[in-house]
Amino acid sequence: LAAVIAQNFSNRLIAEADNILSGSGMDYTELLPLLSESLRKLYTVHPLEAQTGPAVRGDFEVLNSHLKRCAEDPGLKDLYQLISSRINPNFSHE
Repeated sequence: LAAVIAQNFSNRLIAEADNILSGSGMDYTELLPLLSESLRKLYTVHPLEAQTGPAVRGDFEVLNSHLKRCAEDPGLKDLYQLISSRINPNFSHE
C-alpha cells in the first residue's frame, strides 16, 4: 500500500499535471527540476517538513481559485480538494 501511494499515485499525479500543461504547449518535463529537488530534499527532511504550497500556507484564496480552474474536470477537482484537505484539514471547498 505504501509503495502504491508513494510511487504509483505520484506518477499518476505527474500525468495529471502533464494534462494541465498540455494546453500551454508545455509538458511534464518542465516540472522535472522541481520534482528532482523535491526528491532530493526527502533524503534529509521528513515529508511533512518538506511540504510547501498553498494548502500548507493556508492560502485558501489560491486553493479556491485552483478549484475553479478544475470546474470542467470533476474528478480532478475532487482529487485536488481531497489532497489539499489532507495537507490542511482546515481547508474546505467554498
